[in-house]
Amino acid sequence: MASKSWDKKSWDAAIAVETESTPDRTQCPPDERIRALAKGELSGKNLLQQHVEECEWCAREYKDHARDPELNRLINRSTKAIDVVILAIIIFEIVRHFSQK
Repeated sequence: MASKSWDKKSWDAAIAVETESTPDRTQCPPDERIRALAKGELSGKNLLQQHVEECEWCAREYKDHARDPELNRLINRSTKAIDVVILAIIIFEIVRHFSQK
């Protein structure tokens, strides 16, 4: 069984596929397993990968978990930029305050 590469195009195709998932998801693995697969923490994961490729619900969960690190990096970068701006404003106000005296 060949495994697919997990790029954006593959995931969009996997999500678009209509599957016969049960509404109550009784045949789906627990979310912790999908999260571990998305983070690359599982080995020997062929059956899980196959299920995620075939199940619309699990493909969406996998995509969300795979996106989390990207979102965290964006938030960290934004937070650092905001910190720099706030520090610059504080320094500007201190210099302005002491230069008026």
